[in-house]
Amino acid sequence: MSTHKSFRFLAVSIYDFDGYSDNWLQYISWVVVIKMKSKVKFALLVGVLLVMVFGAVFAVMQNYVADVPNTGMGGGDKKLPTIPPDAAIDPLALSDLYYSVYVVQKGDIVGSIAERFGVSQDAIISINKLKNTRTLQINQILKIPSLDGIVYTVKGGDTAGSISDTYKISLEKFALVNSIKDDGLAEGSIVFLPDAKLDWATLQEINGDLFMTPLRSGYRFTSGYGWRRDPFTGGRSFHNGVDLATYRGAPVHPALAGTVRACGYSSIYGNYVIIVHHSGYQTMYGHLSAISTKPGSYVTTATRIGSVGSTGRSTGPHLHFTVYKQGATINPLTVWLP
Repeated sequence: MSTHKSFRFLAVSIYDFDGYSDNWLQYISWVVVIKMKSKVKFALLVGVLLVMVFGAVFAVMQNYVADVPNTGMGGGDKKLPTIPPDAAIDPLALSDLYYSVYVVQKGDIVGSIAERFGVSQDAIISINKLKNTRTLQINQILKIPSLDGIVYTVKGGDTAGSISDTYKISLEKFALVNSIKDDGLAEGSIVFLPDAKLDWATLQEINGDLFMTPLRSGYRFTSGYGWRRDPFTGGRSFHNGVDLATYRGAPVHPALAGTVRACGYSSIYGNYVIIVHHSGYQTMYGHLSAISTKPGSYVTTATRIGSVGSTGRSTGPHLHFTVYKQGATINPLTVWLP
């Protein structure tokens, strides 16, 4: 091309995309219209334009690199928090543990007392060692804690950490309430577990709601738990369960889910079923006309295990129902509200 020819224009455009965006963040355009008359001027102009192009590209690349996140590294000085992390977290608000005294009034129940003092039923039950909330007496004196939680007697091998993990409570809060300086605890010592709850089975037992009725049809009590006049001899004898009279053939269900331990026949209880439950409980169902389960079977409260009858030592169709706790009989009405 002759130097006398005119170079009408030279255009350079640079586009910079930010990440994956479709928007143009920068657009640089030069349009140069030049009329050249010598090769020297032409070479000089090309050199100037190249410097401009490379300068623009370098600036764009610098901006791109600055936008790339520095992953895997700690924050730079410019991104440090304006306040220390500890100052941004509310401090542990914990009042001292103390006890108030409350005298039970007519109509009081554990739930209403707990609500009045802003603690859980578990706290009142645990601290006052209540065995049955239904036996609360007027003028009975109760200790009420200022904090919600339960008391616990330390066992061999327990540590502050293991106890807090078991009851799912804050180790820090546990240590503060009990003034614990290290993880070791003296066996037999009594500690307060803030925010802890009684296990479900214990709470249900104390509230008398652990077991369901084994008969879903209508029935009536014909004999209670404890000493009574023997219906055959007329003498005093101990009755280790309750008798529920109903029609022959009525379905019998487990009072609580468990595993059938034994089925059989006894001269006293006739056809019977024994079921093992959690927390050391066992139940027996006697005088059945038929057995509908077998040893080793897992049963729920919906499973039919037999039918009401009058087998064994019986005066008529009824269900004999016994509850055992750690091998000894207990009054079924303390764990079951008919």
